[in-house]
Amino acid sequence: MKRNCVLCFLLSLFVCAAAVGLEMPSVFSDHMVLQREAPVNLWGRGDAGAEVKAVFAGQEVSGVVGSNGEWLLQLQPMDVSSEGRVLEVSSGSTELRFEDVLVGDVWLCSGQSNMAWTLRDAADGDIEIAGGGNPAIRLFQVNRVTVQEPRFSSGDKWAVCDGESAAAFSAIGYFFGKDIQQVLDIPIGLIDSSWGGTPIAAWVREETLLANPHTAERVRKWNAQLENFEEVHAEWEKEMKAYAEEHDILVINVDNGISKEASRFHKEKFDDSGWDRVELPNMIENHIGNIDGAIWYRLKVALPQDFKNKDLSLELGPIDDLDMTFVDGQEVGSHMRSEDKPYSIPRVYTVPSKLTKDGSVVIAVRLFDEAGDGGFTAGSDSMVLVNPDGAKLPLSGEWRFSVEDERPPAVGPWNVNGPEEPEGPASPNRPGILANSMLAPVSPYTIKGSIWYQGESDVGWDPDLYELRLGIMLKDWETRWGQQELPFGIVQLANYMKLSRDPVDTGWSRVRDSQLRFSQKTPKVGLVVAIDLGELDDIHPRNKHDVGRRLARWALADIYGVLDLEGGPVVRSHTVTGDGIEIRFDNVGKGLKAFHGNPLREFTIAGEDRVFHKAEARIMGVDCILVRADEVPNPVAVRYAWSDNPIHANLMNDQRLPSSPFRTDDWPFSGPE
Repeated sequence: MKRNCVLCFLLSLFVCAAAVGLEMPSVFSDHMVLQREAPVNLWGRGDAGAEVKAVFAGQEVSGVVGSNGEWLLQLQPMDVSSEGRVLEVSSGSTELRFEDVLVGDVWLCSGQSNMAWTLRDAADGDIEIAGGGNPAIRLFQVNRVTVQEPRFSSGDKWAVCDGESAAAFSAIGYFFGKDIQQVLDIPIGLIDSSWGGTPIAAWVREETLLANPHTAERVRKWNAQLENFEEVHAEWEKEMKAYAEEHDILVINVDNGISKEASRFHKEKFDDSGWDRVELPNMIENHIGNIDGAIWYRLKVALPQDFKNKDLSLELGPIDDLDMTFVDGQEVGSHMRSEDKPYSIPRVYTVPSKLTKDGSVVIAVRLFDEAGDGGFTAGSDSMVLVNPDGAKLPLSGEWRFSVEDERPPAVGPWNVNGPEEPEGPASPNRPGILANSMLAPVSPYTIKGSIWYQGESDVGWDPDLYELRLGIMLKDWETRWGQQELPFGIVQLANYMKLSRDPVDTGWSRVRDSQLRFSQKTPKVGLVVAIDLGELDDIHPRNKHDVGRRLARWALADIYGVLDLEGGPVVRSHTVTGDGIEIRFDNVGKGLKAFHGNPLREFTIAGEDRVFHKAEARIMGVDCILVRADEVPNPVAVRYAWSDNPIHANLMNDQRLPSSPFRTDDWPFSGPE
């Protein structure tokens, strides 16, 4: 009975949608990893009342499609298996067959840009890429698209971890998975669902946010803003144009339409043999250079018999920024500047059957990049032609291209101090939108746990309450996945920005403290300290290897029980002793150390007046330090590494794992947000 309740509960999370035959989200594909030692969720769409059967590794489970066209089955817990086996799911005459399926541990990698940062752009990423990857690790990248309702499928596929697939994957996720796999010697599946610059509220379902007064207010403000978005955005464009003229800067390039010289580029018979070639998907900056403007891409596609004389769906994924798309000279769709965040919209256009009568079609895409990076931003599996039966014809690979209108790079409205662009309904920062867009396609895919690197975008919103928002999100995720006490590894914000000569209370320090406190009071939640890995002038430190390794250390110690030491020193207690404060720590290993030798640095101390002064700190034993300052004869509180960029913080244990920034007080935030 309890098992049936769980199934009914998980089914209630899905979105009602009509379905025909049998369909499963793309997170079920060849090369996937299924979670070991736990019930494995299988779900999809079908014909109401039809039987669905799944067969894998000697198990056969079945169920019936509900009246809403949805179904969910569960495989019984399985042992680890590195043998590539076949999962078969069938309903009526339709059978889905997934090959090379392993059984191991699956981890979700989520957050904002530091989690999204790819291996190819990380320090020493080229060495890892040249190493060729690891076939026991499998990678799944959720493409970055925003939708208003929960997305059934992302369209991406699992990939065996080789140099090419690893290069485009989260560097932190890769390094984390690599260490876990090498130590445990089991298959590891990694799901990267991350988006740069996004706040935590975007990753939580709206109904969950509305249930708490703190987050409900944020939702209400957003909804009020969206009521008159078109008028507000039009006014912003006028203000930005005036600002650009006043300051003589190019904020954004404006598309003037197809030039006379390019007026034949979309025609079926146009000779593009003299054009250059490029592998798509790709970014303009990778194959042309740092330019904006209009670029044409063309591809001739041979149609299999089951694609001829049928309406087809042309799917190209998101295009940054604008596009006009043609098939055999006929425009089949476009996304232009008047739309909100057009670069985030997946291009899905209908190709009418009258264009598919012959043995081939010519696809021509006119891309216009307004500012910043531009190009085709989806995964290779997202560029396809789809026939009415759901068969897919890949379009990724070699295309021809030509630059129609080269423009100088615009700075982009996000890089100037002009009027702030209002955010619309498709913004990735909207509360709840990434829960629908980036998590719905992969939940409730059974996972071992998740790792999380986010917080930079929450520094300006009640930083002391970031801890509350973490709790709201984790409970929402546990409900979404149907897994209580979901293992959750947090990366604490790294050091960043200008150095401070005097003690200062900052939003960055408060968010770090919030992350620490949440990890200390929540079961199976760990904290990875990165206070020594940041950079002065870059919010994206390139050393992702140590972050991934520290996450792996936490998991191997706290979740798997393989290691004894999960991280750096953690405050256990503090005691006022005369004119100083004695602090004792756990996680000291063989003893506390001062990196680069004594003295310990970045300590401050305050009395009843709550004014902090620089302090001296000395290691007094294996697990104890004493902090004091002549200016504070009657101390009350100590803070350590309490600034945006405490570059000299050097308290660690014998494994050179740094202590988290901490405070012994509970005084409210005094600095600017």
